[in-house]
Amino acid sequence: AGRGASRFRGVCKANGGKGAKPWAANIHVTEDGKRRKIHIACFAREEDAARAYDRVNIAKLGHAKAPTNFPITEYRDEWTELETQGVDEVVACERRRAHRMR
Repeated sequence: AGRGASRFRGVCKANGGKGAKPWAANIHVTEDGKRRKIHIACFAREEDAARAYDRVNIAKLGHAKAPTNFPITEYRDEWTELETQGVDEVVACERRRAHRMR
């Protein structure tokens, strides 16, 4: 693993790993044939960033197809809501969650 690498999918070091929230969650989406990267949010804990990625990936692909960092069963209570909201709304929710985690 490189300097900015995380052991989790969709997570890397932000700001050179410095500051109160050194872990960034990002995901790639394809819209109208164009691939783009969405910055989800920055977190103090690597695991929180990984869970944010997981939730957005479930919104993107559905719980049956989304590869996640933690067992998919951990998100069972949220599946329907995540899949109904869609990527943009779940990203907004994760940003609010990250903001509250000071």
